[in-house]
Amino acid sequence: MSLDPLIPMNAIITKNSELLSSEIDNEIVMMNVETGKYYGMNSIGSEIWRLLDEPKELKDIHASLLSNFKVEKATCEIEVQSYLKHLLQENLILITNH
Repeated sequence: MSLDPLIPMNAIITKNSELLSSEIDNEIVMMNVETGKYYGMNSIGSEIWRLLDEPKELKDIHASLLSNFKVEKATCEIEVQSYLKHLLQENLILITNH
């Protein structure tokens, strides 16, 4: 059994520029033009997506979420790691390390 490596806190997270996205009722919907898949994001996923309007370090995403939502630090880190890994698997974001 192999463990999924963690995304480093200083990694830069960037939106895939090939996506079409729009905001409807404060939630983000998008389409991957390459695959034809549609995606809908809940309120927290939408907030993360908005934070990525400009490339951000993972630590800055955590800091923003911790200041805007009532969530424990450890829970935030685990949930954001999982969410970003899913977005990466779907080719919705790019991750670069310093």
